[in-house]
Amino acid sequence: MEGGEGSRFKKDYKKGVDQDEARRRRSETTIQLRKDKKEDQLSKRRQSTAPVSIYLYTYSLLFNTLIITINIIIIIIIIIIIIIIY
Repeated sequence: MEGGEGSRFKKDYKKGVDQDEARRRRSETTIQLRKDKKEDQLSKRRQSTAPVSIYLYTYSLLFNTLIITINIIIIIIIIIIIIIIY
């Protein structure tokens, strides 16, 4: 390549592409890819926390049932003691 031919090649290379427009599109594409990746990560995080909340809810119900059962047993014991005393 001679000096004149190389500069002509650079000048004519991708003549139909506007550099500023191409740079803007690359920037927008990069930003959109980052947003999509972030949303995907958040979606995965939300999906992984859903079963934990279900388990917590289930354990909460079981705990409340256990407390109620203990209270009933205590009331029955008190009633039996009252019956025995009188």
